[in-house]
Amino acid sequence: MTYLSCGHVATPADGEVLPEQTWRAALVFCGVDVENPVHLGRGRPFDVYDAKGAIELVGEALGVAVDVVGPPPDAAFPPGLHPARSGVIELDGAAIGWLGELHPQTAAALDLPRSVAVAELEVTPLLRAHLDRDEEAGTLSPFPATTYDLAFVVD
Repeated sequence: MTYLSCGHVATPADGEVLPEQTWRAALVFCGVDVENPVHLGRGRPFDVYDAKGAIELVGEALGVAVDVVGPPPDAAFPPGLHPARSGVIELDGAAIGWLGELHPQTAAALDLPRSVAVAELEVTPLLRAHLDRDEEAGTLSPFPATTYDLAFVVD
């Protein structure tokens, strides 16, 4: 099963009355990938590399370089994730999110499958990077496009 959700997240801002709201995307991968069987027609369990691949695919589709580095420092990382199967999502060297696999003890305590991969990233920096790209459009043809080609013989 894969799950994607996008929405605003309110974070208390220091010294501010109103919280800061950021637009974030969350992904969850758990269960068995039945669309890509690997052995005797059986699917393989989703893992953190599926989440990493999905994040990289989003960056590729937007034309921006998204990197996953890790493991992250403990202070900037959600609890309950496996320390060796987690990372920070970076865009141009700045952290915009995190991803990881639930620690087996956390998954067992929540009565979840052994392998559950989760990720969360800020959407706004991705869209800004996409819009700020220096990309040149191709030259336009001086001839208008046609859908029909008609020929007449006039006497």
